[in-house]
Amino acid sequence: MSHKLLFGLVVLVTAMMCALGASAQEAYAWYSPGSNSLTFCYDNERSICVGTTYDLNDGTTEPGWITDGNSTYVKYVAFHHSFADFRPTSTHG
Repeated sequence: MSHKLLFGLVVLVTAMMCALGASAQEAYAWYSPGSNSLTFCYDNERSICVGTTYDLNDGTTEPGWITDGNSTYVKYVAFHHSFADFRPTSTHG
């Protein structure tokens, strides 16, 4: 196998692995019923959260944790360190 072909194959495999492992960060709120906490995050780990996660509002509707009734159970609110990198466009609701 030529060196150019081998190099191209290595680059292709590396690019595919990076694309699979890297997903875009997203801002969301995570309600954990075990601790009655609502945590605001900005990362790519939403799929591993145990509990309910909510999209952050777009400025036209109430946030999901209010409309589904979980806000009555929230005792603690936290901001994960990743949320420091998020730049919201609205704080509606």
